[in-house]
Amino acid sequence: MPLSKWKWWLIVLAVVLVLGAAMINKIQGRSNLESVNAGAQSVRTAQAEMVIRQNNLNVSGTIDAVEKILISARVAGIVESLNVDNGASIRSGQTLIQIDDRAYANLVEVNQASFVQAQTQLESTRSAYERLKQLHQAGAASDKDFEDIQAALTAAEADVSKAQAALNNSRDDLKNTRVSSPIDGLAANRSVNRGQMVSPGTALMEVQNLAEVYVIISISQSDLGQIKTGMEADVTVDAYPGQTFKGVLTSVNPAADPQARIFQCKIKVPNPDGILRSGMFASAVIHTGEATSILCVPEAALTSKQEQFYVFVPQDNTAKLVAVEIGAIFDGRVEIKQGLAEGQTVITSNVNQLKENDPIQIVPEQGV
Repeated sequence: MPLSKWKWWLIVLAVVLVLGAAMINKIQGRSNLESVNAGAQSVRTAQAEMVIRQNNLNVSGTIDAVEKILISARVAGIVESLNVDNGASIRSGQTLIQIDDRAYANLVEVNQASFVQAQTQLESTRSAYERLKQLHQAGAASDKDFEDIQAALTAAEADVSKAQAALNNSRDDLKNTRVSSPIDGLAANRSVNRGQMVSPGTALMEVQNLAEVYVIISISQSDLGQIKTGMEADVTVDAYPGQTFKGVLTSVNPAADPQARIFQCKIKVPNPDGILRSGMFASAVIHTGEATSILCVPEAALTSKQEQFYVFVPQDNTAKLVAVEIGAIFDGRVEIKQGLAEGQTVITSNVNQLKENDPIQIVPEQGV
């Protein structure tokens, strides 16, 4: 016979009572666990481990050409033609600027004529001297006449030298109206225009040979002892992310800047493709020594008090404070010189809230 309706209700009630009892037991168990852990701080841990560290010095600086020439006017005049602009590729001896040369060409002609005239006068005076010399030796010319011709010959020789110097100078000036570059490179910082009047010494442009460049860096007094010429360096620039340029430290200024107390140094970098340009910001890593193995813990494990550094280590579910001597801090790690051993566990979270003997609860350990 099928069960009566009231028996079905009894079965349902029994199931509900069983489930309720199970829920109550679970809640009571959780409450008991929470009461055990009441007051304990949850912390994470890591182990002190040996890591290989490169001995490097990180610096930043500005790129500049190893070889560059400031092109300046050597004569006064009007810029008649301008053959290059910034960024133009230049060969040694190439004409960059032509200054109006007409006045200088005319002066060469005038000085050439003066030189010829002086030479003619010298030849005439020398002939007269030779004749009078013979007469003087024969007693047919007075000492006064001979002295006068000697003086005239000396003056004629001086006039020729003077005329020759003037001619040479005018030829140089004419030559200098053609402004050329003594090196290969790129035109930069052009500061002159066609039709402009220039004077001797007026800066016209630079020519920069970028086959090699310097990274100009500044080294603090505290870091000076770490470096010496010949050390290798890795250079990077924002313009070429992911690309590293190899360089060598070639220059260390022995005198510090009197205001900033820093020492200017130069890293020479080959630049065969010419992609590194003057004025770029660069970062460099100077390799100051061989790689070494050092004991490290995460930097987050470190705390300090009254100029002494400490870490917390777990012991019997409590936090124990251990004094340590630290070294370099790098890549989120801190070197431990004394106070810990390899493999020892340290607390890496909530270290600034912990006190000696505080109860702790360790969550699953994470690596360094």
